[in-house]
Amino acid sequence: MSHEDYLPIADPGKIELCPHQDCNHTCCDFAAGNFIALYPGELLKAESEAKSVKHLEIVPDGADGHRAICHASDKSSCDGGYKPLDCACYPLFPRVDSAGTITACLKGSKCPLSIADLNDHKTWVELQWTHLVDSVGGLSDWLRSVKLVGYEEIP
Repeated sequence: MSHEDYLPIADPGKIELCPHQDCNHTCCDFAAGNFIALYPGELLKAESEAKSVKHLEIVPDGADGHRAICHASDKSSCDGGYKPLDCACYPLFPRVDSAGTITACLKGSKCPLSIADLNDHKTWVELQWTHLVDSVGGLSDWLRSVKLVGYEEIP
């Protein structure tokens, strides 16, 4: 089962306000040294489901995780290829506390949307990662270890 199987919405990670921000998919700009974080096993899962990852430049990042940079021509559709969970969750990224609670408490600074605009998306992100952490061993430790570029804490 993929993370899409647990989505309470029709289009995974879609934020209705995104097309109206005229930001030209700044979330897909990797000039600042940022990257897509693929959780341990995510790349293997995508490949086993025959999803194209040819738009992604992928590098191992220890503990079976990977980093990627997207080179899709059509940023809105990932050239019809695999959309990593990190991309579907953007501009939010989760953290897990010592009790194992997942909170989408980091926001990518490139995104022009306010945190108030992201309430439904925040709930969706937390649901996806909570389910994934519950079903993939070691993922809590991986989340705690991910060092992101261009994110800030949500108050």
